[in-house]
Amino acid sequence: MLPLSEIAGLAATLDRHGRSEVADAVAAVWGRPAGEARFRRSSASHVFLVAHPLAPTGRAYLRFVPGWWRGPGRIAAVAELMCRYGRLGRAVAQPVPSVRGSLVEAVATPRGEAVAMLVAEAPGGQVELADLSVRQARAWGAGLAGLHSAGAGDAGRQLPELFGDLDRAEQVLAGDPPLAGQVARLRAHLSRLPRDHGSFGVVHGDFELDNLVWHGEAATAYDFDDAGHGWFVADIAHALRDLRPALTWVDTPVTATFLAGYRSVRTLAGRDLTWLAVLAAAHAAVWLVRLPGIVDLGPARTDPPWLSTLRAKLYRHGDRQRDLVLAAPLDA
Repeated sequence: MLPLSEIAGLAATLDRHGRSEVADAVAAVWGRPAGEARFRRSSASHVFLVAHPLAPTGRAYLRFVPGWWRGPGRIAAVAELMCRYGRLGRAVAQPVPSVRGSLVEAVATPRGEAVAMLVAEAPGGQVELADLSVRQARAWGAGLAGLHSAGAGDAGRQLPELFGDLDRAEQVLAGDPPLAGQVARLRAHLSRLPRDHGSFGVVHGDFELDNLVWHGEAATAYDFDDAGHGWFVADIAHALRDLRPALTWVDTPVTATFLAGYRSVRTLAGRDLTWLAVLAAAHAAVWLVRLPGIVDLGPARTDPPWLSTLRAKLYRHGDRQRDLVLAAPLDA
């Protein structure tokens, strides 16, 4: 997630219609006129909606981050990965080339350099967990297995380690000795997990329902911002994180159906499933390491209500992630 200072800085450029001169500068590189881009959200990226004739629905999502946050190489790797999946027939939203034919552009804006890509909107809509059908739950798992079975090829070379942020944990978490000690044990545990081709490779990083668009019983995947090298079961753990009661996994109908769908496409060893709770804790630990950099603005009397609400939400989420890390079943 982008730092609060960056989210607030971009928000300050928005007019009441969700237009921004920053987005206009980026959209122009894709041939879109000033004033067309409309704000949708800021999270891992700033996202604006624009019209585009090459998109199946006639609309596309402009996604950009400041250049100091993430460079063109990393974002180009994500774009190339999405294109590779598309060529292999996987249901993945596709990047749209700029007017110069590039999938990723570094653009000068009134707030400094932005690194951007444009992703075509897929037909359909989102489905809430409570409304998910059995066939959709199965398709959800099968879709993730389809990505894992495709492989990344050369597109994966510039992607980071999924849990690479844990290398900074000792320094960042030093003020919380119980948590720091547990994360040290967690890192040691991860170092002993196998990294064979059957269990380790390029993963999506955030294959939850919020990042899928459904057209009937078929889903199209979005948001590969967190793609990296990791254990395939870590992708399952993160996708199903809203389903788990505490650190148990296979005792809900949706979870069991998801796993059945996954296994209909790709082998999933029982050994790998025993890692689910540990890898869920690893995701939580990464969040905690990143949290100080995300919440980089302290409370101020001039804060807009949405910023105060978001800050409080992030801290509450951090508390839950701390509990999850401390409860992880790790070797002594």
